[in-house]
Amino acid sequence: MEYIEPGTAITIHGLNARPDLNGLNGVVLNYIPARERYHVKVFAVGDAKEEEEIFLRHTLKLAYKLVSN
Repeated sequence: MEYIEPGTAITIHGLNARPDLNGLNGVVLNYIPARERYHVKVFAVGDAKEEEEIFLRHTLKLAYKLVSN
């Protein structure tokens, strides 16, 4: 499994449970081994243009796309 460093900018793709987040940008905050999830801050969620923190599985096929390292 490729480790994604905290601070890496991402664009979310391929989420089925939260399709509203697909295409949004975010940043990796950290990886939580016990949950096997990345803690991600997502920007511009919904009409309010707010931030939201979510947890993404690394194994989700194309759940994220690296924007920069």
